[in-house]
Amino acid sequence: MSAGAAGSARARPRPVATLADRLTRRDPATAAIGLPVLLLAVLGWSRRWAADDAYIDFRVVDNLLHGLGPVFNAGERVEAYTSPLWVAILAAVHGLLDFNLPWTAVAIGLALTVAGLACGAVGALLLWRSESARSGGPGRSVALPVGAIVFASISPVWDFATSGLETGLVFAWLGAAFLALARMATAAGDPPPWWARPVPAALLIGIGPLIRPDLGVFSLGFLVVLALLAPAGKRLARTRLVGWALLLPVAYQLFRMGYFAALVPNTAIAKEAGKADWSRGWAYLKDFVGPYALYVPLAAAAVLAGVEWRRRRWQRGTLAVAAAPVICGLVHSLYVVRVGGDFMHGRLFLPGLFGVLLPVLVVAPARWSRVAVGLASAAFAWSLVAGLELRERYPGYPVALRRFVDERAFYVASSHNGHPVTVADYRLTGQIRAGLVLRRRVGERAVVELNPHVRPLGRDPLYPNPPPNRSLRNRVVGAFFAVGLVSYSAGHRVTIVDRHGLADAIAARLDFRPEMGPNGRVWPVRYRAGHEKGLPLAWVVARYADLGSRTGRRLSRLRSVAEARRALRCSHLREILKAVDGPLTFDRFVSNIGVAWRLRSFRLPPEPQRAERQLCG
Repeated sequence: MSAGAAGSARARPRPVATLADRLTRRDPATAAIGLPVLLLAVLGWSRRWAADDAYIDFRVVDNLLHGLGPVFNAGERVEAYTSPLWVAILAAVHGLLDFNLPWTAVAIGLALTVAGLACGAVGALLLWRSESARSGGPGRSVALPVGAIVFASISPVWDFATSGLETGLVFAWLGAAFLALARMATAAGDPPPWWARPVPAALLIGIGPLIRPDLGVFSLGFLVVLALLAPAGKRLARTRLVGWALLLPVAYQLFRMGYFAALVPNTAIAKEAGKADWSRGWAYLKDFVGPYALYVPLAAAAVLAGVEWRRRRWQRGTLAVAAAPVICGLVHSLYVVRVGGDFMHGRLFLPGLFGVLLPVLVVAPARWSRVAVGLASAAFAWSLVAGLELRERYPGYPVALRRFVDERAFYVASSHNGHPVTVADYRLTGQIRAGLVLRRRVGERAVVELNPHVRPLGRDPLYPNPPPNRSLRNRVVGAFFAVGLVSYSAGHRVTIVDRHGLADAIAARLDFRPEMGPNGRVWPVRYRAGHEKGLPLAWVVARYADLGSRTGRRLSRLRSVAEARRALRCSHLREILKAVDGPLTFDRFVSNIGVAWRLRSFRLPPEPQRAERQLCG
């Protein structure tokens, strides 16, 4: 080879190692990341199931694929889902593959959970090793998966790794956004991959509220970090990044206001997400932290991170990336406490917990010390005990009397199936039986089914079942409290009235007295989140029944039905019904934007008499 050719070869720059290359060249971190990820995959699969609330999303997907729009009932524009992006993913995958929808959701949820943990662990490793190398330490030291093992050892994480809900998507988004920021902060002159460049990262960070509205806390924190990582002095570039981040959520918000005539999902209205309930929130936190003694691993991880942080000279960018998810996780957890938590054990604290653990999912010690070994050993010992033994064991009193429940255990028991996922798995439950009865009635006779169970809930009188209003698109109507399983098994040709309000525009806007449960029972504290409102059957009859029929005329003589019927024609209630039930024209879409803002805080009394007096004067 000539001298010129040799010089040219020597001048050619070395190819930049990809992230995959860095973790596969006999790197000890490969096992540190892979083992907890594999553990979580196995444990999540061992607790596979689909929740009743997930079936609400499945019904929306079914209606969407039948050309009815992203709605719960045909002809009623109500945003019954919390996660637009999760519904879109399920609709896209199910539409392409035509595979069983509950199994599709379970598989995607587990895959996203595992991917989120893997991405977060890689991001944490990048931060620790980058700062170690910059401080003169080893670039490829042994990695300790402290936070990853802790996260993979908590049983609620196993439950909601599947469940059919959007929780897996939450983990995947948090891990991916953290990894993108970590890759940008540790680039050190190397060209980052396309997903870690400013515009794609801004788009990724911005979709947080489309996964869950409360993830806006993380989106805001990550966006601040992204602006800090942008080149100094380029204010216009930072402004553009903010614009890219806001593009998708603002577009969907305009769609939400015009299509659903609401500022927030209907579920948030029903749960009164804007009201504070610190007492129930602290009880929900205790219900999550106490059974697992979470303060033990969190304290060990925090002290270990502090020790290793002092051994490095952190730059502003990497320090911001490490601190942001911790701060956002704590703020998010405080928000969950403020709103009173959820009724499912631990579920709403999982995003905050994952955020707090993100920078310590994997820790690469600058050097071995007794302190590091002792703290890591304490976390690993706790993980072993937690994985084998620590569980929340609720007392034996009826589920209806509990504010927090182990939802998976309840449905495993009621379905007599260790892994209830499909409608067939739930076939022994009353919800599926009622839904299939309504499904069979389609084409047989038109009916508003007011007493679908043997014993109706609450204190409503036993109404006879009238035919439906002739203006209704569906000719079979059923009124229920738990609506996921029953609505999906009934099919899109049956209208299901959600008396708790998650999927009903009127029930969601019922006012409630904090001390009252939906069945009139007096409670010393607020009842279970999402279950505090109960739509009296008089409203169902007044809205859906044909009151000109023989049975309808009998019902119309009831004072409560007559009062509810008049209230539906008055003031704000009439405006809401037009917004969600009327034909969607361009003028209606624009008008609904105003309705969404103007009636954002409107509530009506559940009693028809009081509602008529308030609305009609």
